[in-house]
Amino acid sequence: AGELRFKLFDLYAVVSPIREDNRFMASMARDPPYARPVWMRNWFAPLPPTQLRQLKSGLRRGSQTILDEPNAGGSSVNSEAFSFEMLSACFRAELLLRETEVRYSGSCSSIVDFVVSVDTLRIGVSVTRAMFQWSQNEFVFTPMHASLLLAKKLAGLCQATASVRSVHRWDRQLLHIWAESSDIADVLEETLATLPRALWERTLVICTVCQNMEHIIFRNAAD
Repeated sequence: AGELRFKLFDLYAVVSPIREDNRFMASMARDPPYARPVWMRNWFAPLPPTQLRQLKSGLRRGSQTILDEPNAGGSSVNSEAFSFEMLSACFRAELLLRETEVRYSGSCSSIVDFVVSVDTLRIGVSVTRAMFQWSQNEFVFTPMHASLLLAKKLAGLCQATASVRSVHRWDRQLLHIWAESSDIADVLEETLATLPRALWERTLVICTVCQNMEHIIFRNAAD
């Protein structure tokens, strides 16, 4: 089937199966609701060396802007910056609004991490991390972990879309998940299809398997 490979200088590679990439782009072009969950899996691999300082040095302007967000810190902001980097590399996304620039009506408790444009579409993006959890003397990631994470993030994204002010309204909503392993991505994909349709029918989901970046993406507690 082939694959797409995107590189930024010699810092990282993003790999996507061509068939899955084409299917995802076709879904993005259609107006929701969707008849089935829209899911895409790709792989983010830093190329040697993998030091955060060296990775950051070559990031796009939009990614640097997110890193400089005044109220953010730790690996959460790293995951958001690298999320935009991936979207920019794969879909030519352009940063429109940072987290603190988006305005909502009322007391909305859920917000997006940033807003991008892809071609003529405005997309509200929420970023999260899925990592192994310590339980009974071992690290695991179960369907229960996946269900809790997906339900929380999908519901929050729907709430943000419903509450955003018209001046900042987006056309699509996207949940980007950084997965610590392919096994975690498998559990997430299987669990997504079991959730109530109202949670996923208007959301595009990208799951990026990102191994060997624990100190950059996954070093803090899960979102």
